[in-house]
Amino acid sequence: MVDSELYKALYPYFPKVEALILEAIPADWGGLEQVLEGQLAPGAHQSHLIWPLAAAVSVGGDARAAIPVSASNVCAWIAQQLRAHATNSHLTDTVLQEVGPSRIVNYAHAIALMGTELLRQSAMPWDVFHRIQAAQLQSALLSTQGLDLQSIQRYGTVRDYWQMVEATTAANYATALLTGALAVTDESHLVRACAAVGHHLGMAVHFCNDLAKFLRVQTDAPKFDQQIILPVVYGLNHEHPHRMELAQIVLESQLSARAGRVLEILCAIDAKAFVQHLAMQELKHALDAAQSLPSNAGSQSVVTFLRQLETDAQGLDLKRVCAL
Repeated sequence: MVDSELYKALYPYFPKVEALILEAIPADWGGLEQVLEGQLAPGAHQSHLIWPLAAAVSVGGDARAAIPVSASNVCAWIAQQLRAHATNSHLTDTVLQEVGPSRIVNYAHAIALMGTELLRQSAMPWDVFHRIQAAQLQSALLSTQGLDLQSIQRYGTVRDYWQMVEATTAANYATALLTGALAVTDESHLVRACAAVGHHLGMAVHFCNDLAKFLRVQTDAPKFDQQIILPVVYGLNHEHPHRMELAQIVLESQLSARAGRVLEILCAIDAKAFVQHLAMQELKHALDAAQSLPSNAGSQSVVTFLRQLETDAQGLDLKRVCAL
């Protein structure tokens, strides 16, 4: 992402967003400050930081007006990630390991509240604040439901998995762009266009990440994560001779232990091509939605970036999209 024109144009605003978040930490709360500084490490949360700014300039507004929105969205995303970390028994972050689950959850609540307070203290009109907050609350509720679905991993069909992605990654991206647009315009068709770009971009990002995980298993150490990914869901639903064998492996939680065999089954039915096709389709939908944006330098940067992602996905060069 760092080599894109979109990133280069909006990077000067990144320190301002991060500074706004750190300045909002209540006085004498060193533990929270330590956790937040770790979460705001260079390169972290770039996508949640950049997209509200990108939406603002794409609809003809000033990126500076979206700085509080960007900071608020980053807080919401960090809070969501911390809640997930609190239940992770394989946590590798040393700071979070020292903090422990109960304090992580407490910090997540505090950071989410900070995000709302950042918006409230900004100079935006009250009606704009209300619309942005309503969008964030709807997204937070949807994402919480999606994370619950993700935790129990009950994906009976590809459609079940699709709905989980819509409620998590896609909802986060849609909200990031939608709220960035709301900060600078009340033209509903532009806000809807930004939300659509974000939705389809989020779907593509999730599918590409699943594809990258599959390729890592295929080319590096043959080991699947505990989290079920779309190629496996496809294998459980596609008609093929080894479908019941794969289902038994998943039922017995043997994905990692029998990764080699799972890989053989999924390669035989070309699960990789299926997921790649979905990712390409979603990027095309994002580009189609972007055509409704005004013709300006901001929207052109977004379109150029989406086309770069489309080319990358077609060639299975997923570094750029997985960095989002």
